[in-house]
Amino acid sequence: MHYAPQFAQTERLKIAYYHMGQAGKPKLMLIHGNASSAVFYLPLMERLKDDFEIIAPDLRGFGDTEALPIDATQGMKQWSDDLHALITALGWDRFGIMGWSMGGAVAEQYAIDHSECITGMILLAPCSPFGFGGTAGPEGRKLEPLNIASGAGVANQQLIAAMAQKDREFMRTMLRNVYCKPGFLMASEWEELMIDGILSTRLGDGFYPGDVIPCAQWPFVRAGSKGICNTMAPEYCDTSALAEVPNKFPILWFMGDSDLVVGDENDINALGKRGVIPGWPGEEIAPPQPMVSQTRYVLDKYRENGGSYKFVSVPNAAHAAVLEQEDLFVDEIKALLL
Repeated sequence: MHYAPQFAQTERLKIAYYHMGQAGKPKLMLIHGNASSAVFYLPLMERLKDDFEIIAPDLRGFGDTEALPIDATQGMKQWSDDLHALITALGWDRFGIMGWSMGGAVAEQYAIDHSECITGMILLAPCSPFGFGGTAGPEGRKLEPLNIASGAGVANQQLIAAMAQKDREFMRTMLRNVYCKPGFLMASEWEELMIDGILSTRLGDGFYPGDVIPCAQWPFVRAGSKGICNTMAPEYCDTSALAEVPNKFPILWFMGDSDLVVGDENDINALGKRGVIPGWPGEEIAPPQPMVSQTRYVLDKYRENGGSYKFVSVPNAAHAAVLEQEDLFVDEIKALLL
């Protein structure tokens, strides 16, 4: 099994991407998430290639795309602008867009910037429109001090160390027990590719996870201004303007029913509340972030403003539901875009 990326030299950077399907078919762009790369979409691309022309790019900071550092203060905007440069270089105009996890927020930002290009949107376990960590309530109220409990300081330290050591067995355990629901096993060739994808994440202050600002309040860290994880800090990540885009398109929103990454109580404050991390100061100061409720809050506003969305709870699936329940995704995506 061998898949080679193609490369496009855009006006911003050199972007690696996978391409399948035929020109003239409906177009679909697939955006991967954090600690990942475009290879995670290859099984889905194989299933959809007869019906679509598909591209899956490696975002800046991941995979084989040119390793330029990430300005976290731009939130999802830097990636959105990169993708539009790719779309311009390829001559695409109208297309469906799918975003997974952090890639969901990137897709939302792209739609905010270029709603006229989008024929339909698929979101899989998207990052909250108000970022990852540091907010409360469905409306995304920012906690104080700003960017507390978010960004690089709350990234998984074991994962960072394993990435630096190129520890494939740690990644295999993460893939089987966190990305996927325990008990799901993919073909070994695919699994090795997914591990390659995780390990392709670029490391360092300007990449993964980013820089950290110490803080006197529990959990004693705030998001910095550089690198991948800090792009999701609430000061920088806000895609709630999706509800107001002028050109509406149908949205399909998937959540695995056993997701351990994105949920209404999956952030560091939730871990403190459960006693996993000691010293939690309580709900008044450090309430868990209701990530799923925040996404629903924005999508409900999108619907009130004349748009439409469909929610699909994916059974027996975790954060990598598209790998675990492939048939369901194939059928739903075709129904949305064909």
